[in-house]
Amino acid sequence: MTRFAAIILLSVISQQAVANTIASSTFDTDLDGWTFDGTIGSGDFFWESIGGNPGGYLQSIDLVGFQGEAIAPAKFLGDWSSLDESGQLSFDHRLFTIGNAISSFAPFSATISGPGGSAIWVADEVFMAPTDWVSFQVPIAESSWTVQSGTWGALLADVQELRFPTETISNNDGNSGDNTGLDNVILSAIPEPTSLLLAAISIIGLSIRRR
Repeated sequence: MTRFAAIILLSVISQQAVANTIASSTFDTDLDGWTFDGTIGSGDFFWESIGGNPGGYLQSIDLVGFQGEAIAPAKFLGDWSSLDESGQLSFDHRLFTIGNAISSFAPFSATISGPGGSAIWVADEVFMAPTDWVSFQVPIAESSWTVQSGTWGALLADVQELRFPTETISNNDGNSGDNTGLDNVILSAIPEPTSLLLAAISIIGLSIRRR
C-alpha cells in the first residue's frame, strides 16, 4: 500500500465518528419546542441566551425536591428502529449550583418511552458539586439502557417521549436551590465502520489502478 493510499484509508475510517444528524436542539435562539413536566415550586424553567456550550441553553432552577423533567419536541420522536446499534443520543448537561438542605443526589439520565415500553440511560458518575458542561454520548443500543417495561425492539418502533431530568439534587431549602442546564441535544445515525472500510478499500483500489 502506498503512503498516499494509507493516508486515505485512515482519513475515511476516522469518519466513523462523524454522525448524520436526525434532530438537534442547540438552544441558540429559544427553547426550540422543549417543554417542562413537573413542579418547580418557586423556581423556574427557561431559556438563557448566554452561558451554554456555547451560546444559549435550557436552564432550570429548583427550590424543592426532585420535581421536573425536560420533554423533547416531536422532531426527536418516532421510529428509531433504524438507529438500533447504529445511532447515538448526545447532550451536554451542567450543574451550576447545588443549593442547601440537600437530602440526596442522582446522576444525569435520559428516558425514552412509547407504546412498546420504556427505557432509561443513567450516567456512571454522580456529581455532588457544581460542574462545567459535561458531554455525554449514549449509544442507541439495548446494552446501554435499562429496559423498564415492554421490549427494546417494540420501544424503538415508536418512541413517543424523550425526557431529561432538569435536576440531579433533592433539596428543600426554599431559598437556595439547585440550578442545572441542558444543551446540544442531538439524535444521530453513525456510519458503520464496515461500510467505511469498504469505501476506503474502494478508494485505495482506484488510486492504485491510476498509478
